[in-house]
Amino acid sequence: MEKITASIPQYERTGGDHLEKEYSRILTAAVINPQFCKILLSDPARALTMGFAGEPFQLNQESHTLLSAIRAQSLSEFARQLNGTLSHVGAAA
Repeated sequence: MEKITASIPQYERTGGDHLEKEYSRILTAAVINPQFCKILLSDPARALTMGFAGEPFQLNQESHTLLSAIRAQSLSEFARQLNGTLSHVGAAA
C-alpha cells in the first residue's frame, strides 16, 4: 500500500488525502470481500459505481475512468496496474 500512496499525484493530494483513502478502501474491500473482488476484477466500473458496505466511493471522474480501465486477473495484478497508472498520471502532471 505504501508504494501506491507514494505514487498518487501531488495535485490529487492537495486539500486532503481523500483519493488516497478511497484507493485504500477499494483495495481493502476487495481483500475482505471475495464477491466485491470478483466484480472489481471483472467489471471495475461497476464495482466503483456500486461502492462497498452501503458507502459509495468518492472518486473524481479522472480517477474513476483510470480505475475502470484496469484489466487484471488477480487483485495483486490490479494493485500493480493501479500503481503504474497513478505513477504515469503523476509523471504527466
